[in-house]
Amino acid sequence: MKVEFVDRIESRTALNRSMFCPKCGSHGYLVIEQLEPETDMPWWIRCEQCDYNGPDAPTRTTAIKAWLHL
Repeated sequence: MKVEFVDRIESRTALNRSMFCPKCGSHGYLVIEQLEPETDMPWWIRCEQCDYNGPDAPTRTTAIKAWLHL
């Protein structure tokens, strides 16, 4: 059986250094929410340039805070 993932993706640009990608230093990042299939940790942040992912989180705010501490 094939599983299809449905994500809501919001493109953002970092205005301060704390939100730059910890791997490549890029200013662009994506805020992603996985809508289908449902999961306990549907939020994460991804770098637009190098596709580096932050940790999964239960809320948008938690995902952003986790990205800040990478």
